[in-house]
Amino acid sequence: MYLNNFHCLVGGYNDTELSEIQIGGSKIFKLIFILVILFIAGTVVYLIYNPTVISSEASKTNAPASDYSYTNAPNNASTNAPVSNSSTTNAPVTNAPVSNSSTTNAPNDASTNAPVTNAPVTHAPTTILPTIIGVNSLGDIYYADKNITTSPNWVNSPGKLAYISHSNGQAFGVNLSGEIYYISNYKTGNWVKINGILSQLSFDGYNNVIIGVNSLGDIYYADKNIYSNPNWTNSPGKLSYISYSNGQAFGVNLSGEIYYISNYKTGSWVKVSGVLSQLSFDGYNNVIIGVNSLGDIYYADKNITTSPNWTNSPGKLYNISYSNGQAFGTNLLGEIYYISNYKTGNWVKVSGVLKQISFENSSTTNAPNDTSTNAPVTNAPVSNNSATNAPVSNSSTTNAPPAILSDTWKDMPNYNIANPVCEPGAPQNDWDKKQNGGKRCHSNNLETAKARCSAMVRLSSPINCDGVTKDNVGYEPRTIAGRYPPGDWNGAYTWRRT
Repeated sequence: MYLNNFHCLVGGYNDTELSEIQIGGSKIFKLIFILVILFIAGTVVYLIYNPTVISSEASKTNAPASDYSYTNAPNNASTNAPVSNSSTTNAPVTNAPVSNSSTTNAPNDASTNAPVTNAPVTHAPTTILPTIIGVNSLGDIYYADKNITTSPNWVNSPGKLAYISHSNGQAFGVNLSGEIYYISNYKTGNWVKINGILSQLSFDGYNNVIIGVNSLGDIYYADKNIYSNPNWTNSPGKLSYISYSNGQAFGVNLSGEIYYISNYKTGSWVKVSGVLSQLSFDGYNNVIIGVNSLGDIYYADKNITTSPNWTNSPGKLYNISYSNGQAFGTNLLGEIYYISNYKTGNWVKVSGVLKQISFENSSTTNAPNDTSTNAPVTNAPVSNNSATNAPVSNSSTTNAPPAILSDTWKDMPNYNIANPVCEPGAPQNDWDKKQNGGKRCHSNNLETAKARCSAMVRLSSPINCDGVTKDNVGYEPRTIAGRYPPGDWNGAYTWRRT
């Protein structure tokens, strides 16, 4: 039947011709059929052994981009400078902290407040052990949370920092370039770089606030997105060091004058009696403890917002950190001291060497602010040029941190050691910061400069100091190991360390 139908369609062919056409067509159809089967089989086998091909296009659009995530060593320079250039609406007050610098309060570049995707989200544990964390003269980071008052269990945290602030199990720090780093858990976390540039900062991990100063003395605070892209806001004034706690802050400027702000967001800086170079403030218990440029230690716990009852604590320290009745501090040699009660205890030496330290003594309470206005007392910490209230007490307490001026010195009038030497993180005035890339560090009195020179020799550092030379700026540590040889210089005066 098929042949008859086909014959009708192709009419004119005989039976032999039709038979040949039928056979030829059958071969072609068979060949095509075989090729189709082979193609389908090959495709199935390919998909079985390459399953990702099916979703390749979809995965391309959602694949995370390679993130140039930072390593655990926050010591390299970065182009992510500055803090946000948002300004506050509060006009600067006449008694705001000032400095000799004429620079405006504008930070380097503006950054948005949007959090970045790699921001840490894990916060500190609820139970906080008494902990100390700090850096040595080389920038190495160490923490301890066992036997901290005698022989701490020092553990290295990878990275390099110049200053650190610890609270509620977390910490913020800055390196020598001013870059800011955060760690969500001092024991198990990794240091993560966040936006901004500061030279010193203070962190409250219970209220999630950072406040700090940059190298120009400009003051900035942040209380949103602080773990990634803080909402940096300028607070009018100039300070060189700041300590924040429970909504309030105290700070000092380059002249050692002390300032207080009752509310970091809406308050104004008010000058408080006294002179200090560094301080630590506990806003939950309303206590300040600090040191002046001679290393003398003072504390106050009454009238702290107006005329504090400054009381000397025998000993000499360079850096101090107070929390909940106790304190740790370091002297210019890097030796660490602890006091169990800031009012009645004695300073006891603890094993270890650190340049700067941050201490947290377990839980804190929300004590009300001190607003009393009692008359000022007369034993406030004094400036360097007025020694009447500055006892140098390294003999009244056996456990007090000792004075460090153990070197002997040779007076050399009209002689100059020409190469300045400056330890990392040393206090600097505005003139120093602008000279030779900021590698100058004068003191405004001889004894402080001598102490710093001695400390440079003893600390674990390649820095060497051969003496102190007085020039027209102040007293500066100097070294003979440099470009310029020492020699006679009319008007200069040198104290050579022997």
